[in-house]
Amino acid sequence: MFDIHPDAQNNFNEKAEALIACIKEIQSAQTQRNKCFDPDIHVKMHPTNKDIIGEISMGAVNFLGEQVAFYFMDGQRQLGIEGDHYKSLRKLAENVFKVSDIRKAVSLKTIEKIVCNWLKEKYFNKDLICFTEYFLFKARQLISDISVWIQSCPN
Repeated sequence: MFDIHPDAQNNFNEKAEALIACIKEIQSAQTQRNKCFDPDIHVKMHPTNKDIIGEISMGAVNFLGEQVAFYFMDGQRQLGIEGDHYKSLRKLAENVFKVSDIRKAVSLKTIEKIVCNWLKEKYFNKDLICFTEYFLFKARQLISDISVWIQSCPN
């Protein structure tokens, strides 16, 4: 389905491995809250575990709505990649997206999410498969064939 040159695979794997060292502990939400706007409006909702579907995804976006950081929890510590390191993550995703077979089937945003998920899983499991194997496995899971039937209408 996807054909990635072996040299490109090695390059992608090296870039992804380098990003693991960029995962840093992020300030607690309470400390960050003191530095930013805190409105007097409070939501009256108490979500339970039943209300949460899937894993919670955390990140930060800029004023254009582009993701500029991603975060995950390790017990009580919040870890993540932000700033120039996140730009490197995005650059990796863009380089993967340049592979024509991939570009035809997987969006840049999806590739970026897969990179983030691999980094998170690799942080917790040092023996996880290399990035390109992980990416190809996840991308194949997301892609499926569909049939489209077109019926012509008589005039």
